[in-house]
Amino acid sequence: MMLFCATVVVLLDAAASVFASSVSAASAYAPTESTPGAAGPYAIDDPRFCLPYDPDADLPTPRIILRHGYPAEKHIVKTEDGYLLEVHRIPHGKTRFRDPEKPPILLQHGLLGSSSDFIINGPEKSYAYILADLGYDVWLGNCRGNTYSKHHVKLDPKSNDFWNFSFHEMGEYDLPAVIDFILMTTGHRDLLYMGHSMGTTMFFVMASTKPEYNEKIRAQFSLAPVAFMSRAKTPVRYLAPFADDYMKMIEWIGTGEFLGHTSFMKKVFKYMCEFYMLEEIICEQYIFVLTGFDRDQFNRTLLPVILGHTPAGASTKTLVHYAQEIASAKFRPFDYGPEENLVKYGTKEPIDYDLSKITTPVSLYHSLNDLMANEQDVTELQKRLPNVINSHQVEYPQFNHLDFLWATDIRKLIMDRVLSDVQKVTAFDFTPYESFYETFSKTEGASSFNVTNLIDSLISARHNSSVELGDISANFPEEVRSSKLVQAFLINKLSAEVRHSKEELVDPALEARESEDVDLEYDDAEEQNGPHATLGPLQLSWKKKAAKAVKFYDRTVQIFKAKLAKYERTYHRNLEKIDNKMTNVKEKFSKINDRVGEHVANVSNRLMDVGSRLANVSSRLANVGNKIHEKYNNTAHKLHEKYNNTMHKFSHRYDNTVSNSLSSIKAKIADYERFFREKYNIEAKKQAYDDFIESMRTKAKEIEQKFLGLPRKMADKYNDFKSYVKKDRTKEEISGSEKKRPDEDGEERLESIESKETERKSNHDKES
Repeated sequence: MMLFCATVVVLLDAAASVFASSVSAASAYAPTESTPGAAGPYAIDDPRFCLPYDPDADLPTPRIILRHGYPAEKHIVKTEDGYLLEVHRIPHGKTRFRDPEKPPILLQHGLLGSSSDFIINGPEKSYAYILADLGYDVWLGNCRGNTYSKHHVKLDPKSNDFWNFSFHEMGEYDLPAVIDFILMTTGHRDLLYMGHSMGTTMFFVMASTKPEYNEKIRAQFSLAPVAFMSRAKTPVRYLAPFADDYMKMIEWIGTGEFLGHTSFMKKVFKYMCEFYMLEEIICEQYIFVLTGFDRDQFNRTLLPVILGHTPAGASTKTLVHYAQEIASAKFRPFDYGPEENLVKYGTKEPIDYDLSKITTPVSLYHSLNDLMANEQDVTELQKRLPNVINSHQVEYPQFNHLDFLWATDIRKLIMDRVLSDVQKVTAFDFTPYESFYETFSKTEGASSFNVTNLIDSLISARHNSSVELGDISANFPEEVRSSKLVQAFLINKLSAEVRHSKEELVDPALEARESEDVDLEYDDAEEQNGPHATLGPLQLSWKKKAAKAVKFYDRTVQIFKAKLAKYERTYHRNLEKIDNKMTNVKEKFSKINDRVGEHVANVSNRLMDVGSRLANVSSRLANVGNKIHEKYNNTAHKLHEKYNNTMHKFSHRYDNTVSNSLSSIKAKIADYERFFREKYNIEAKKQAYDDFIESMRTKAKEIEQKFLGLPRKMADKYNDFKSYVKKDRTKEEISGSEKKRPDEDGEERLESIESKETERKSNHDKES
């Protein structure tokens, strides 16, 4: 339920922002006087407003660079923990010129970005191309886990172990490996570093945890720096309340890749964001949700190319780490919880990054409409860094997080300033002045001292031999100018820089032409008797030639002035015609604009109502989520205690009962086994029993045969006895009455014999 509520809150907040900004975007597309040629509102079913196909949307970074006429290289860098990073390089510009005195420069992308971020705005508005044309050796980094760096010497990208990293590991392993590789390849002792968004976070982590790399970076330029995020307004803040429990966050969001640029996602963006105007507007707003809305400076024609390369993927752990930064209001390593923190860091809470160890000169560039890098957070970062040489806020108020890369007027708003600072740092060597800066930073007036002013003065003084030492520090505050330390430094260290001037060859003809005291129109008499009589013949001939040249120049100028006047008259006549036509067109557009404005206003009001309702629902769900979270924590705590007590008692009883039962059962089983083995031999008993049964059956058959013949014999004997008795009876009858006694005895014996025979048969039947 909590995961559902948190997810719904984030989605509803994003949806409300998308609806509101889509309304303003649709209003911005209504035809106005500044949009000549517009023919009414953008229709949803009008295929004319589909964006044309740009091959850069489907090409990798090296092939895009080659397509625009620049050389490209691809290198693989192995990190200390086994990740394989793909690094791209533009060794020189189109003119094949590379200044060997200039150090290489590394451009590092931000969250969900890649090396393509610095080139997809085209050769005229991309940092990588322009720096290459200025003679720099440009390197484009790719952090672990993005489109170009999904490889490891052992781990599979489909496993969760591969994605167990955040921006801490990127700063600790990725950047040092790439920097060492660049310096080893180019042979330079240091380089320049330019980072955007998370690219600046990686630098701050590396320079604070590995201070030795400060010597390898001559200067660092932070575009939209991200370190402290307590005031960030990005939707990631909705995850901040739950960021303390790392395991719950991982359980809710899941481990592994976050917003990877798979082929499926690429097709979704292609077929859902590149057909009609309304769909494009909605997709644009989803890009702005995380970074800030700036419709005016977004180049709509870049949308297919941007969606072809962004988002490039990141780890879920990186997103959780940023949520922890918002919740803690600190800049520190990943928080694993008290127990794991003790194992990893030796403390229950992570120790903050020590930014005082960053000695590299840092330039900060930020804006007011950046949802990731809030102005106050950047100010907090500036206070913590010991060597900030420049901090510039973009004057345009709607300038957002991504405008540092892809703004329409990027050259005017920020890029020219950044490139100027890069060239100043390149032209100026900080090494002789580092000790002075470290000493002066501890004295009075150091808070208002700006090293950039010193650099500007030095560079301008190199080209002007008449500059005095006082002019160099004229722009410094009074407390800085009056400092004896500064005056001694200017006299002893900068005099060689100031007095170094270029010798310029002066054209004598140009010098004579610009002189007002020389009269170039003269005749031979003036040459002989005039002020030039003392000149030699060679000098006089030179004067004649110069006079003719000046006359020819004057006639040529007059001819060109006449032609120019004619062209100006023609231009003004054509301009009047164009103004008349434009007036008619504007009248037509004003009528159309009124109609479209009414329609857009109605739609805007409806969408604003929907947006307000969604905002109310979002706030209510946020409150419900907080209440559920509190109840869940209380209930979970109680259940956890009961569970622990019950399990303790049960486990104690169970262990005693089971141990006793097992011991008794084992003893009985042993006794039975011993008894049956020693006393009973089952196989022998069975065989003896079978033999006994067989013998009994044999005896039974014999007895049966005997007893079956016995009645017949007894009957024969009985018959014989009866016949015998009858014979005796007849004899007794004949002989007399005294012979009747034996007959009676014979009958009694016969009855006893019959009764015994009957009893024997019954017993025999029972036995059978």
